Amino acid sequence: MSARVEVPAIPSWQELTRPVLAAMADGSIHSEREIRTKVLEDVGATLEQRRVMLPKTPRPMFDDHIHWALNELFEAKAVQRVSRGAYQVTERGNDLLIGHPEGVPKKLLMTFPEYAARQAEQRIRRVRR
Repeated sequence: MSARVEVPAIPSWQELTRPVLAAMADGSIHSEREIRTKVLEDVGATLEQRRVMLPKTPRPMFDDHIHWALNELFEAKAVQRVSRGAYQVTERGNDLLIGHPEGVPKKLLMTFPEYAARQAEQRIRRVRR
């Protein structure tokens, strides 16, 4: 009988917002792949963590959480999507990075009108379904 290996917890998208912003701090345009590689490296993701797959899709959970962090930062206008799969940090994103070293949780993103409006739209859509 083999021993079960415990995999360290995978950070939530909220816990990854700051590392995502930090990966783009130089102001250059970065592909999602570059951002993902830098974030995985910066947070010290283990091989075991990188291999954990989402339950219903064949996608690594860590990659999914990084993607969601990028998407939520985009909705809050902290990053801009320059082209498909290419992002650049905005002035707001730099301000968040500098002003919030502890991280950028959803509660903080909700203080931005664009983000709050988008969240309200999504709630309405879910109710209508």
